[in-house]
Order: sequence, then C-alpha cells, then structure tokens
Amino acid sequence: MAETLQRDEIVVRDIVETARVLFKQSGFKKTTMGDIARSLGKAKSSLYYYYPSKEDIFEAVLHAEMDELLDQIVSLRKKFNSYASYADAGIGDIFPAEKIAHAKVLRCTELASGILYNRGNGQFSFAPLPLPAQFSKVYGAAFDDFDGDGKKDILVSGNFFPYRTQLGRCDASLGMLLKGPGPGSQAGSPAQPGVPPLFQPVDPAVSGMYIGGDVRAMVELKTGAGKKLLVIAKNDDAVQENDDFFREGTVVEGTVSQDPDEPAADSAADAEANREQS
Repeated sequence: MAETLQRDEIVVRDIVETARVLFKQSGFKKTTMGDIARSLGKAKSSLYYYYPSKEDIFEAVLHAEMDELLDQIVSLRKKFNSYASYADAGIGDIFPAEKIAHAKVLRCTELASGILYNRGNGQFSFAPLPLPAQFSKVYGAAFDDFDGDGKKDILVSGNFFPYRTQLGRCDASLGMLLKGPGPGSQAGSPAQPGVPPLFQPVDPAVSGMYIGGDVRAMVELKTGAGKKLLVIAKNDDAVQENDDFFREGTVVEGTVSQDPDEPAADSAADAEANREQS
C-alpha cells in the first residue's frame, strides 16, 4: 500500500511539472490532455485517473506555483491565504508599485564557463571553455600539467543536484581534462597577441580522471613528502582524494570532439595501454 501511494505521488508530480512546462510554452488553451500525455509517454486515459480534466491539472499547477513563491517570500502568506486569492493576482497585486519601480534589474549576457585573461592596465578578455566542459556547472578547477607533456592543463569539475523537480538535476559532468597545447589559435602554433591558448577536451574514458557526483569544490594540495593531491568536496557525500591524476611522463593523446555526435579520438583501452607502456 505504501509503495502504491509513493508511486501515485511520483506520477502526480510528473503530471503537474510536465503540464507546467507545456502551459508556459503554448498557453492553457492550446495545450491539450493529449499533449501532456505524449510528453509523459503515457496514454491519455491514464491522466484521467488522477485528474478529471485539464482545468484540474491547471489548478494543481497554480497550487504548486503559489507554494513555491510563498516558500521564498514568507511575508506573502498573510496576503494570500488561499489558492483562489493567488489565482487571479498579477505582479502589481503581489508587490507594491513603489517596490517594483525601485527594484534592481540584473542582466546576464554570458552563461558559459570560461577563463578571464588579464591583459594588463585593468583590461580583461574572456574565452569560453570548450563545449564538452559546458554540459554542467563548474565548481572546481585546477591548473597544472596533469599529463606530463610539459604544458599546463585545466581540470574542471562540478554538478548541482538539489534543483527543484521541474528543472531536473544538473549532473552531466564526470570531470573534464582540458589538455593545454600551448599558446596560439592552433595546437603547436606560436603565440599570437590577443589569442588565448587552445585547450583540447579529453574524454574521462581516455584520461581516466573521473569526478562524478554533486561536486562543489576542488583544491590541489601538496603533501609533506612533496606529492600532489587533488581533494574534491561533494554535497552530502564522501570527499574524493586522488593522487594518480598527476602522471609524470605520461602524455594523454585522446581528445573528445567539439561535436557531441562524433566519437572520442582514442578509446579507454588505448589510454590504458599507453599508461602501461610508460
């Protein structure tokens, strides 16, 4: 019985969150029960077991929206003490006109993770990291020669699990080594003024550098014996420690294409064979 209740709660939550997205995209009138069912991968008849009509689903979406707002702004609970009072409220009913007039407006024009290069005289230039390093958040980065080729690389890590259900977890990163070929617009080319170094992404299956989980921080330390150590902190999880990410004399050759549809250049087996030979 308890398992059935839990399963029903999950289905109801999925219906509400899916309908919320569709209502925002197409509007209430244009969204049908069939649209919601198709997005869920369910038969339309199964929705009627939980909600008699589209209007009932819309009401459930409003309830969820109000609950989220009042969780963030507790003072509004006195103003909206019922779902009906919130259903017809506009932005002017929620916030006084004077607060809206003096509200600070923030705009974001760059969402990519990247590098700020100090060009001197207070001037900086921004270069985004390669596409495979953009699949999730970046909470930790280390700059060192990880593959032993004499050139500095970047190792990035990070995820974020605790988003609300309708947004989903940000969990696509397993860590990413960005192999540094040196300055220049092309690997091995001489340095050019104003051109940032080109870093090549290396798939974790090739580099062997796996940093999964809800990663929130990463630092590079040196032990008393002079050995390098990476310490990775994860939310609600054990700390990950790695000293085998620093490979003196072992060059990682495999890279991952900027096009997600193209395979990595080398396989994990090839990388393992290279390590055994070195």
